[in-house]
Amino acid sequence: MTIESTQVVYLVAPAGTGKVRLPHHIVCILILYDKIHMFNSFHCHININIKYYKQSFSGDYLQVVHGYKHIDGDGPLKSMIMPKYSDMTKDYFASGGKSSTYFGEIAKQTLDAAKDHDRVVLTHATYNQESRDVVIDTLVKGGIAKDNITVVELTIDPVVKLRGLYHRTKRQLELKGKTMEERHTHLEYEGNELTEEKYIKAMLEQQGGDLSGGEFEDCPMATKVDMSNRVAHLSNLDEALMLTRSSETKDWTYETICAQVLPLDVQRDEECTANGSMTLLLELFAELRAASQEEPTQQASKDKEKTKQRREESASSPEDKHIERTYASSSWEMGRTKSWEDCNWEDYIEQADNEEITELSTSFVSTPAA
Repeated sequence: MTIESTQVVYLVAPAGTGKVRLPHHIVCILILYDKIHMFNSFHCHININIKYYKQSFSGDYLQVVHGYKHIDGDGPLKSMIMPKYSDMTKDYFASGGKSSTYFGEIAKQTLDAAKDHDRVVLTHATYNQESRDVVIDTLVKGGIAKDNITVVELTIDPVVKLRGLYHRTKRQLELKGKTMEERHTHLEYEGNELTEEKYIKAMLEQQGGDLSGGEFEDCPMATKVDMSNRVAHLSNLDEALMLTRSSETKDWTYETICAQVLPLDVQRDEECTANGSMTLLLELFAELRAASQEEPTQQASKDKEKTKQRREESASSPEDKHIERTYASSSWEMGRTKSWEDCNWEDYIEQADNEEITELSTSFVSTPAA
């Protein structure tokens, strides 16, 4: 086997396309788009969610079911205890998520894996094409044939995404004795209760449904894979990569896939905490948030102006902006199947008992997986 013949899948997706699945002591970061990012000219956000991250889940799925070697693009930051990775992570933030050093490193890790595997998948939330080009160019220079590199971009219906976010956020806040209304004072809506539909409508009109704090650049060379239906998404991924699940040794139901895939991400997160990298990450986040604080009145003025602009743009459209459950091609409820309901994700979740981590874990967009 030669490295030139290795097939590489580079899997990307915007923040909020999937969720991060973590035990209570783990806080997974969404890098510019999976696991850490959120700095723009107006805000500094840290996007940290609890549950499972679709990118990493997809990468682990390809490893378990189809024999790929999965390279987690968040590897350097999850190994931040090592000086070289600490410097890379800091450079990542300092560069606004465009660190050629960081992206060069995850590409090199992919190349190393290609020496011993004929199929490799790299997952990372890479928001801009410039950084994707760094990864691809590094792979090609390292000996991977460009024709053997497949970029896959995960997509999701915005209403499905926001509906899932609403219920997940509501559940997490209730565990802390807080409400959706208290958390989302930046959103404007009718009445006193922030219902699911009011939340979706406000997010779409006032923030454009964006969960990242930045713009995700569409990748023109990517194969798009819809994951609005969380069970069918794996079949969609198989179809995009022209893969067939072998049934000779195992009956690959969604339940058997979850049972083997989810523990892999759990292990990575536990190692991140055990080696001390999570502590360093939380300290870095605290420093970044402190350095990016704006005067409340100044920030409120910018938010108000941004909301006003979105409403004016929305009013100029003749389309009915009322959000109905039937809007989504695969709604949150209708998209579920029996196999999804039977897969007990809560087996992999524990409740946070650390106030600092809990506060971060419920910090979404205005506070916000591969």
